[in-house]
Amino acid sequence: GTFNTSNNYCTLCAAGKKCPRRSQNQQSCNSGYYAPSGSTVCTQCPAGHACSDPSQAPVPCATGSWAGIAEGSCSVCPAGSKCPDATKQPIACHYGEYSPGDTTYCERCPAGHHCPTPATKNACTSPDYSLGGLSLACLSCP
Repeated sequence: GTFNTSNNYCTLCAAGKKCPRRSQNQQSCNSGYYAPSGSTVCTQCPAGHACSDPSQAPVPCATGSWAGIAEGSCSVCPAGSKCPDATKQPIACHYGEYSPGDTTYCERCPAGHHCPTPATKNACTSPDYSLGGLSLACLSCP
């Protein structure tokens, strides 16, 4: 992609811009799109990447985050879910599992704790106990 300047010289289209026709000026790409210099089109940012700066190449999402197609930024995986694949939406943890968020996995609710929701892990207070797993509440010792 090039464009025609006022002095009738063709100029290479700048990074982050598209030049679909030589007779038109450069057009800026939106967030979620990118364009290397010389581009005739703005390209959608691929899933699992962020394109906040259209003049830069797509940036892969960090572990524990995700992004759909044409996203300007990656989203942190929320508590109570896991993000094993940065190209897909978060997956809710199962009953008896827990996730603090920003992770690729859910963990089993540990012994000595109760997990009333997949986003909540609470320690039992003495003398109460829990075997973990599907414990919604701590139990009193018999």
